[in-house]
Amino acid sequence: MHAIILAAGYGTRLYPLTKETPKPLLPIIDKPIIEYRVEKIKHTDLDSISIVTNNKHYPHYLKWLQNSNFKNIDLINDNTNSNKQRLGGIKDLMLVIKKQHINEDILVLAADNLFAFDLQKFINFFRQNGTCIAVHDIKSKQLAKNYGVIDVKDKKLISFEEKPQEPKTTLVSTACYIISKDHLSLLNNYLAQKNNPEGIGYFIPYLMNYDNIYAYIFQEPWYDIGSIESYREANQKWNTI
Repeated sequence: MHAIILAAGYGTRLYPLTKETPKPLLPIIDKPIIEYRVEKIKHTDLDSISIVTNNKHYPHYLKWLQNSNFKNIDLINDNTNSNKQRLGGIKDLMLVIKKQHINEDILVLAADNLFAFDLQKFINFFRQNGTCIAVHDIKSKQLAKNYGVIDVKDKKLISFEEKPQEPKTTLVSTACYIISKDHLSLLNNYLAQKNNPEGIGYFIPYLMNYDNIYAYIFQEPWYDIGSIESYREANQKWNTI
């Protein structure tokens, strides 16, 4: 299994904090957000990690990696220079798959949020079931409007709506996916049909037409760093977890 961290966004909602510093490199407590992601992966049985970013932020990530103790991480440049040029999460994912010649199951993580659950348990869940997403109960339908909202029956997704105006549930996607290698060709088909390339969440309903998708529902804390307010909250609370 190959882990891919998506870090090619421009973090415009956190300006001015992210005017010069990529959002995943902003500190939480004592280290960058993305470092918590990498450490989670390093505590699993996975050994291949790729990070995809944009041309503007590439030097920042290169410097971070050079100053870290992390080894065997491939840093990939999608060669965009502005938010208007961004490829979108699905195109960035396909860029890594093609560039790295990946033909295995993939763990896909957004670089800009934090979770406290055991990532190895999520991987084990995938191996027992199949393509799956990590799901958290946000306890509020108002808040759920900002996320991919999921309905589940017997561990299987029965619906997935990206940022619905009237959420059916308060279960939301946490931008943490494991996609079977058998489903990688469907990513190509999805893009070839001119579907939305923005985020993996848009791909999930498409994939549900072909196979079962499973929900790994976790209770541990999760922080989506989507605004200055949520960034401050994570900084205040993460060290209590």
